Amino acid sequence: MYRTMLVAAALFFSTGANAQQEWTSASKPGDGSVFTFRGYKMGDPLPPKLASDCLTSNDLPGMQSCQDRSLPRLSGGMVDLQGLPVRYLSYQFFDGRFAGFLINLPADKFSEMRRLLVARYGDPHAETPSSIQNQAGATFDQVVTIWNTPHGAMRLTKRSGKVTDSLLAMWAEDAFKEAQQRKQNAVPDRARRAF
Repeated sequence: MYRTMLVAAALFFSTGANAQQEWTSASKPGDGSVFTFRGYKMGDPLPPKLASDCLTSNDLPGMQSCQDRSLPRLSGGMVDLQGLPVRYLSYQFFDGRFAGFLINLPADKFSEMRRLLVARYGDPHAETPSSIQNQAGATFDQVVTIWNTPHGAMRLTKRSGKVTDSLLAMWAEDAFKEAQQRKQNAVPDRARRAF
């Protein structure tokens, strides 16, 4: 009887461990894998070490953007992310839970970031090359690379905002939709108070 309980407990805990395995692009839908970035799993609580560097979003209720100031500083205002110079790394939290991140980096580091992501998460699910033009009419190559995680798309865009900037962004779709819903629900309340 005691042995049976030990075997059952071992199976239970080993199955539970698999349910919380880290997500990669080879993960199957519904396998219970969880997207993890720099030690934060989707849904993890806001750690005290980041709380003092958070800004609350006026546009999306419940959203907070928290700068990672623990990264080593480089010249020119850059920080070092695993040997890659980036302009900033910002974690996104919704209702105090990890819901995504933003990384701004020089466009000439796009290929290096892509290699790091493939090594970590596997091959992307989609990659779309195109071209864009700046206001002066100059043409630049553009690439959007997407990994479909169980929580939403992680998107690496070669040129974002400026032709010299790349952006890696990940938002938990459910958190983003909830924040948008709160924003829509707040508008009628403000309108009622105005009259």
